[in-house]
Amino acid sequence: ITYLKSVFTWDLGLSVKFHPLTVNEVLLRALPWTLMLVLTSSLIAFAIGSLAGILAAWRRGGSFDSIGAPIALMMQAMPPLVTSLLALFLFAIYWPVFPTGYAYEPEIDPGFTLEFFCSIFRHAFLPFVTLALAQVGGYLITMRNSMINLLGEDYIVLGTAKGLSDRRLRMAYAARNALLPTVTSFAMTLGASFGGALVTEVVFNYPGLGYTLFQGITARDYPLIQGQLLIMTLAMLTANFIADVLYVALDPRLRKG
Repeated sequence: ITYLKSVFTWDLGLSVKFHPLTVNEVLLRALPWTLMLVLTSSLIAFAIGSLAGILAAWRRGGSFDSIGAPIALMMQAMPPLVTSLLALFLFAIYWPVFPTGYAYEPEIDPGFTLEFFCSIFRHAFLPFVTLALAQVGGYLITMRNSMINLLGEDYIVLGTAKGLSDRRLRMAYAARNALLPTVTSFAMTLGASFGGALVTEVVFNYPGLGYTLFQGITARDYPLIQGQLLIMTLAMLTANFIADVLYVALDPRLRKG
């Protein structure tokens, strides 16, 4: 009862591992890094995957579809752990182009300087790419399959008979309705982003929410674990609510219903 009362007043207690810091302070310290990393990679993966799925479905059986769909399936099936470890080995150890961990160089003082932002970019590049690659295949396959199911609908045939351009049919008619399942996937990704990309952040030692949760688990920091899981739950519920609102905005049939 005391804990539930504290939750409603947003008092998540003291962290065991990071004592005397509170759970709120620990999570707020990690939140900006996760939001920057996960949200950016999710937005770019959503845009690239959706556009590629539209093109693959519109030219089904063509060269792009024949090559892109199998590659997307392979990318979707590859575990993020494997992708992260390969990227770390190839581009941080074998070819030391990027750093192996942390959010920026420890010797650089944080501030609004070009050196600091360049350091952030270099440290975030490999985690960003691995997260984007893990998602873009799923968006491509979802968008492709959803759009293929709509290409035989009566309104597509009517639009073709009216002489509408391919671009207008593809984007304003087929893609807009086919986007609905992809919006759901994107909303779930946004909700999960508050949990951080656990595997990727642990592999690259990136100080986001996922890595913080991993540290709490290894240290049996139960207040930190409970606080993080509570935030993840609230974020997922909020993301689902936003997806429902977007459904109504995108689909006129729901507004009329």
